[in-house]
Amino acid sequence: MNMKKNKYLKAIANFVNGDVIFSLANSLIGLIKGPIVMLFIPLFLSPEVQGYWYTFGSLSALSVFADLGFATIVGQFSAHEFAHLRFDDKKQFIGDDVNLERMSSLYKFVLKWAGAVCIIAFPIIFIVGFFILRTHEAGVDWIIPWIIMIATSGFNFVSKISLTFFEGCGQIKNVQINNCICSILTAGTTIGMLAGKCNLYALVIPNLVNAIVSVSLMIAVFHKPIIQLLKKKINYKFNWSKSFLKLIWKYALSWSSGYFIFQIFTPLAFLVYDPVQAGKIGITITLIQACFNISIIWTNVLVPKINMFTASRNFSQSEKLCLRGGILSTGTYLIGSFIILITIGVFQSKVELFQRFMGIVPITMFLCGYLLQIPINNIAIYGRSHKQEPFLIISLINALMVAGGTLGIIYILPIEYIFLAFFVANIVTCVAFVIIFIKQRNKWHEKFIAMQEEDKEALQMQQNIETISKNDENLVTKTNVDNMNKLVEQDLDTEDKE
Repeated sequence: MNMKKNKYLKAIANFVNGDVIFSLANSLIGLIKGPIVMLFIPLFLSPEVQGYWYTFGSLSALSVFADLGFATIVGQFSAHEFAHLRFDDKKQFIGDDVNLERMSSLYKFVLKWAGAVCIIAFPIIFIVGFFILRTHEAGVDWIIPWIIMIATSGFNFVSKISLTFFEGCGQIKNVQINNCICSILTAGTTIGMLAGKCNLYALVIPNLVNAIVSVSLMIAVFHKPIIQLLKKKINYKFNWSKSFLKLIWKYALSWSSGYFIFQIFTPLAFLVYDPVQAGKIGITITLIQACFNISIIWTNVLVPKINMFTASRNFSQSEKLCLRGGILSTGTYLIGSFIILITIGVFQSKVELFQRFMGIVPITMFLCGYLLQIPINNIAIYGRSHKQEPFLIISLINALMVAGGTLGIIYILPIEYIFLAFFVANIVTCVAFVIIFIKQRNKWHEKFIAMQEEDKEALQMQQNIETISKNDENLVTKTNVDNMNKLVEQDLDTEDKE
């Protein structure tokens, strides 16, 4: 028994490195910030402003339609490319020149794509949010905060994409340190401005602080590799657009589905009921999502390694990492869920503060639904590490079940059952994901190996063409030199004769 116990303790200890420590630290800051903010919101905001606060959050989550899974693909591709490189002591990439060119080309492509998407998507998000927020006349100053929210969200989006790129290169610790510092500063700003009764500005100004600090820290830490990648001359043509487009449309549909699965509740309540009910739903979702996000750290810190093992065709090791992360995530989530249920159950009827949350029935439904998201999340990470999106159809079905079911429930059942469709849909989705994983994982391996071989053949063909071209140039040069030598010899002979 002791040997088995020591084995598990050793396995957990192997996980606890700088990546995990700073990821946990970042989540711990969020864990401390979350309850304080949730305490300050009902203390310093009216029920109406609380509704706008959480509706802002759900509407800004429309940025998923700007991302469309692009950040995840960036992390996967950079991890696959970094499998053939490493960093030196100066945090610069070293390795084969062709692999350096591929990494440089990928980074330039990522920045261009992120910038273009940002310019197009965020003005649209602003317009959609504007028409939803203006449906109620609650005497709340929301227009200027909404403008600030969208502007800074676009800035944060580009910063996030760049940080995800380096996170895929194994720089999880440095990225999480960046996130920790930003979390501390934004938490202090949020809490201070809430106490100062700044209303919605307490939400959007910290977003601006995050944008400035995050970019500044990223430049301070990663300026050398960024300059190296931007200055690197590209001799070969790498068609990243084609590679990304194979996945992005599938990811786009999956990520769009994610909005309707996780974020649809607060805007619907805002439209159908009022800002007060939207505020209750929003604060409840925030609490449970915080519990979930802390739990899945065990898996998230392993994503670059999972991608690298898959890139090296060590599929069994990728599966082991996903399984271990899933077990630790599930245990952490169950502990957090128990604490939430006990706290709400004991204090909601006695303390006015807890009456700003939903009741025990909807909270239980939402907690159970998110519990099923842990295996769903892990299987999705493993499948996507093969540069594939095998869960498109089931994700769309899940979104339709949640959005359609919730819309029907709002008009038929009491508001306490608003999360019922979410719970039922996640049961169906979890079963489907497990079946797909069991039946399809060997096919994922075969398809991924075939894709790698195609890429190698394409690169080899391009290198051969370059070699032939250089040989032709050398031959032409040699011929020209020979001709010049003959002309010089002829001139010398002529002069001698004269």
